[in-house]
Amino acid sequence: LDRTIVRAPVAGEVVDIVTRAGEAPNARPILRIAATDRMVVVAEVFEADVRRLAGCQAATVQSDALSQPLTGHVARIGRIVGPNAIRSLNPMAPTDRRVVEVTIALPEEAAAMAASLLGLQVDVTIDTARVLPLKECDAQTTPDEPTPDEPTTDAPTTGPSPNDSQPETPVLEEAA
Repeated sequence: LDRTIVRAPVAGEVVDIVTRAGEAPNARPILRIAATDRMVVVAEVFEADVRRLAGCQAATVQSDALSQPLTGHVARIGRIVGPNAIRSLNPMAPTDRRVVEVTIALPEEAAAMAASLLGLQVDVTIDTARVLPLKECDAQTTPDEPTPDEPTTDAPTTGPSPNDSQPETPVLEEAA
């Protein structure tokens, strides 16, 4: 009977049950655990605009699904330029843009508001003229996240792979 109990190796919230009772476990995970108190947004920034970005710049995250805009800061700027993975709902929007992934860290209050909508498509505005004080920026940074250009074994919107000892850091996606 002890072999039928699943114990999480890390603290977090179960956000998805992949394998149900009676199903044979295989190579995929049986569930997903997320640290919803440490939310991030992964924004796709046009390659020509990346030169204006810097760490700790203030960012605003908006969506019709959110009751109010969320604020955060630039925590990481990716180094790989690639095609945009997030498609716009606007049929007239360009689909062949070259972008860099930028991670926006959300403070606890904003993370709590975003935690119920994992994978939500959002609009991100980065205020390149407003850099948060280092002390305030450090307090919001989530240290155990992978950088956007680190390979993962799952979709590009997840945090560490299921084999890591850290729970996923849930993300929201920026609309293209």
